[in-house]
Amino acid sequence: MSILKTKAEWFAAVRAQDADSILRSVHKHLGARNNLGDTALITAVRARDVQIASLLLPFEHSLLDSRGYPALGIAIELDAPELVCLLAPLEENTPVPGYGSPLALAAACGAFRSLRILSTFLCDSSTGEHETALNQAVRARHYSMIETLLETQAYAQKDLLDALDLCVDGSRSSVAIHQMLQLALKFISSGSTLTLRAALQTIQSITEENIFLTESLIKMFAALRPIYSMVASNRDALLEEKSTVSSLLQTHTVMEQSEQVQESIPQFMHSKKGAQKSIADVVETLADNVASTPLSSASIISKEVASNYLETDDGKKLATEVRNIYSLMAAQKDTLQVVQSRFASLISAVAEFPGCSLPPCTENGSLTPLMQAIIDNNMNAVLNTLLPYAGRRTDAGETALMLAARHGNVAAVKLLSTIEYGMQDNQGKTALRHALETNNYDSASILIEVDQKRYTDTLRESGWRCVDGTTCLFVALKNKCSFSYKYLISKEGNISIGTLVTEEFGKIEVASPLMLAVQKCRTDAIILLSPLAAGYVEPTNKRSTLMLAACSGNSTAVRILAQYEAGLQDCQGYTALMYAAERNYVDIVELLLPHESKLITNASSRWGSGHTALMIAAYNGCVETVAQLIPYEAGMVQATPDIKQQYAGWSALVWAASSPEASLACIEILAEKESQHAQKALDEVPHWRDDRSTIKQLLAPYLGHEQRALSQRSQRRSRRSVH
Repeated sequence: MSILKTKAEWFAAVRAQDADSILRSVHKHLGARNNLGDTALITAVRARDVQIASLLLPFEHSLLDSRGYPALGIAIELDAPELVCLLAPLEENTPVPGYGSPLALAAACGAFRSLRILSTFLCDSSTGEHETALNQAVRARHYSMIETLLETQAYAQKDLLDALDLCVDGSRSSVAIHQMLQLALKFISSGSTLTLRAALQTIQSITEENIFLTESLIKMFAALRPIYSMVASNRDALLEEKSTVSSLLQTHTVMEQSEQVQESIPQFMHSKKGAQKSIADVVETLADNVASTPLSSASIISKEVASNYLETDDGKKLATEVRNIYSLMAAQKDTLQVVQSRFASLISAVAEFPGCSLPPCTENGSLTPLMQAIIDNNMNAVLNTLLPYAGRRTDAGETALMLAARHGNVAAVKLLSTIEYGMQDNQGKTALRHALETNNYDSASILIEVDQKRYTDTLRESGWRCVDGTTCLFVALKNKCSFSYKYLISKEGNISIGTLVTEEFGKIEVASPLMLAVQKCRTDAIILLSPLAAGYVEPTNKRSTLMLAACSGNSTAVRILAQYEAGLQDCQGYTALMYAAERNYVDIVELLLPHESKLITNASSRWGSGHTALMIAAYNGCVETVAQLIPYEAGMVQATPDIKQQYAGWSALVWAASSPEASLACIEILAEKESQHAQKALDEVPHWRDDRSTIKQLLAPYLGHEQRALSQRSQRRSRRSVH
C-alpha cells in the first residue's frame, strides 16, 4: 500500500480511522490543514476519536486551529474527559485565546468533567487580561465547579474578593455562591485560623518523611491493648503516662538488648514538660510551611463552624490531633531501631497480660469504623478514627485505602496512601489495582504519583502479580486507562500477565502485556511496550506478539512490531507472514514480505518441513496473497525428507491443485510461474472434485507432448467408464 499523496486522502484516512495509512503517511502530511484550518489531530478530536488522536498526538500536539485553539481546547469544549486526559500532559501550557488557561476555558464552557481533571494539576491564576477559572465559574453560577476549584486551588485573598464582587444579582444561586466564597475567605490559613485541608497536607507531608516510624507506631498500638486504649480514647494520655508505658516496655524487653539501649522507652513517647507546642505554635508552623487551600464549603456548612475554627470543639479536636502527630513525628529516626527490636517480643508476650489481647482486625468480622466512614464519604469520622484503625484488614485482606480507592474517595486516598501504601489483599491486589479495576482514575492518579516517589523492591503499589497471574498493567490495558500506561509499563512491561484467551491461538498460558495490548488494539501502549517487551515468545508454542498481530489482522501493530520481531518462527516454523497469508490479509503480507519471505516450516508442521507462505496461501485459495508472494517464493519445493515424505517435491502449484477448496484463479497464475510442476499438480487433483476437468484444461498448456497425450487418453477412458 502506497503513501497517501494528497491532503484530501490524508484527511479521508483520519475520518475513516485508517491507522495504518496514517502511520505510513504522517511524515508527509505532518501539520497539514483542511479547508476549516484544522490539523489531522484536531479533526480526530472533533470526532471524539481517542485512538486516532493518540496516534497523531506525538506529531501534531500544540498546533492550533483557525481560532488559535489547541486540540485540548476542542476537547474541553466537547467536555470529553478521555481526550482531555490524553491531551493535557502535552498541551496544558498552550494558551487559549480569550481565556488564557485551559482551566479557565473549562469553567467558562461549563465542562465540569474536564475541569475536575485539569484542576488536579493546573494552577488557577489570573494572567494579564484574562480572568481566573474561579471567576468564570462564578459568572456561570456553576456551584459544583466553584466548590471543586476551592477544594483544589490555593487562592489569594484578592482572587476570592474579586469573585465575590461578581455575585451581585441577589438570586438564590448567587446568595449560595456568595456564602461559599465568604466562608472560604474566613478559612484561608493566614494568622490564627486552621483549615482541614492544611491539617491533612501537614499530616501527609510529615508522615511521608517518617513513613517507617509511623507504621511502627501503628503496629505498637495494635499489639499493646493498654497503649491502644489510651491512644484511642485520649492521645494526650500517651505523652503523660510515661511511667506506665515505660514499665510496660521494660517488662518485655529482650535482655540481650538492655545494655545497648539506656532507656526502655523511645524518646518520642516521653512527656516534655514546658516543651509541648501550643495550638498557636502549631498554627504558626502550618502557616509557614503549608500552602493554604480554602476548605470545601460543604464541609464548613455541615460542621456549622464559626469564624474562628479553633474555638469550636471540632477545631480543638483537630488541632490536638495535629499537635500529637506533630510531636510523634518530630522524633529522631534512630528510635525506629528501638521499636523494631522490641516489636517481635512484644507481640509474643501480649497474651501474658491479664485480660489483654490483640484488638480484633475487623468489627463484626467485616468493616472497621474507619472503613465504614470511607464508604460513607464521612471525612470527619475518617480523621477521628484514623490512627487506631489504619493498617487493619477485612476478612478478604482489604484495607481502608483499598476501599477508598474502589469507592472513589479521593480525600481518603490522599491521606491513607501515606500509611497503608503497598499493602496487598488476599488476592495480591493493591489499592492501585482496585482503583484501576473500578475506573476510579482520580484515585489511580494519586496512587501512581505516590508510587513514583516511594517505589521499592519490597514496598510498592505496582510491580506485583496477583494470585491469578495478572498485573495492574493488565487491568489498565483492558479498561483503556491510557493515562497510566507510561508509568505502569516502566514497572510491569516485562512481567507476564498469566493466561490470555485469544480467538486466533486459543489459550496462551504465559502471555506478555504486549500481547494483550495487541489483542485490545491499544496502539499507544504498543508503541510504548515494543522497545521493552518485543521479542518475547510464549513458551508452549513459541508464538510471538507479531504473529498474534498478523493473525488477528492488526496491521498497525504489525507495522510497529515488524522492526523488532520479524523473522521469528514458532515451534512448527510458522512465521507471522505465513499466518497472514493463510488468512489473506493483503496489507499485512505486504508489510512482512521484505522480512520473512522464503522462510520455511520445520518437521513439526502438519505439512512437513519446507512449507512456504506461498504454499499456504495457494492451498487456502487466497488469490490476492498468492499474487503478492509469487515474485518472492515461486518455484520453491518441499525437498527435505522427513516424516511427511509424501509432500517431498511439492510446490505451491501442487498444493493449490490438491486443496479441497482450490481456487482456479490460484492454479492459473501459479501454472505460469511453476509450469515444470504442472504434471505433479495434475496428479494430485482430488478425484472427487467436480471441476477436475477444468483444472486439467488449465494445466494442459504447460504439460509436455507425451504428458498431454497421456492426459487426453486418461480423459477418454474416464468418459467411457461413465457411459
